Amino acid sequence: MLILTLKLIDLSLLMLKCFGLLILTLKRFGLLILMLKCFGLLIQTLKLIHLHLQMLKLIDLSLLMLKCFGLLILTLKLIHLQILMLKLIHLSLLMRLLIGLHLQMLKLIDLSLLMLKCFGLLILTLKLIHLHLQMLKLIDLSLLMRLLIGLHLQMLKLIHLSLQMLKCFGLLILTLKLIHLQILMLKLIHLQIQTLKLIG
Repeated sequence: MLILTLKLIDLSLLMLKCFGLLILTLKRFGLLILMLKCFGLLIQTLKLIHLHLQMLKLIDLSLLMLKCFGLLILTLKLIHLQILMLKLIHLSLLMRLLIGLHLQMLKLIDLSLLMLKCFGLLILTLKLIHLHLQMLKLIDLSLLMRLLIGLHLQMLKLIHLSLQMLKCFGLLILTLKLIHLQILMLKLIHLQIQTLKLIG
């Protein structure tokens, strides 16, 4: 890259030299126009004598103009090379910009992956909370089952007490029946005593 930069600097200096030569050529071209005007006046006075010399000078001038035209073409080529160099610099800057954007995109991708990992951890946390709630519900159900079992045992105890009370109530009825029979027996005894009194 440094060697290419030095070459481009050399080409820029050569272009500046050629541009100076072009300016010098244009000045000479202006002087040649002035000389042509002077030679035109001289041709008007000495047409027949200096015609051959003027033709030779015109040939030399044509060769010089061809040389200047060649220098102009070389200058245009150097300008074209300078434009290409600027395009290459622009492309290199664009490539650097694209590389920077690519690095930013990679950073954003890393950040997106980190966010996805955090989102996955959040989902896992919510699942764990859901499982914890399910466990609490199971614990509540187990406590409720224990409470129901306790109530069932209390009901069984009450049923046992009820059966004991029914047994006691049956004994009470039986006792009352025996008392009633005893009363009847006393009435019979009383009737027998009355009968014996009547007979005696």
